[in-house]
Amino acid sequence: MEWILTVAALGLLCIFAEVFLPGGVLGVLGWLLIGTSLVAAYQLWGLSGPFLLLLFGFVGAGVTLYIIAIKLMPKTAVGKAIFLRNTQKGYNVSVTADQEMVGKEGVALSFLRPAGFAQIEGQRVYVVTEGDFIEKNARIEVCDLKDNNLVVRRIHSQSQQQENET
Repeated sequence: MEWILTVAALGLLCIFAEVFLPGGVLGVLGWLLIGTSLVAAYQLWGLSGPFLLLLFGFVGAGVTLYIIAIKLMPKTAVGKAIFLRNTQKGYNVSVTADQEMVGKEGVALSFLRPAGFAQIEGQRVYVVTEGDFIEKNARIEVCDLKDNNLVVRRIHSQSQQQENET
């Protein structure tokens, strides 16, 4: 009976370690050890109390390990060192700065066919058009933020609008 509990504990330990040492090997090994202990416990006790206690213990331990590893661990000093944050050195994955550009005007730095680079408020940014091709040095306006891409459209001057109407 002791070896069944030992194998079960090793399985849980392997799955817990998989959170910090990804690769899949420890996770698969942990599930195999847990499965082995459950099969051995079922053969030894059937559907009696000790087997059900072990089964529900796995469920409880799994929930507890999930809470510790995923919810609490990132808030600790060790967790902050090993888990990714929403920002990395030199790059911010937040799109709040891009959202603030909606409605701003700029100039196409390259031909936008339909994507390219533009200068908006002094920043060189990657932009995508609504589908139209826009020539280099054309005035553009950011009209949307879609799939983390700034969507732009050409700004037509008054003379161009009058020519298009006639």
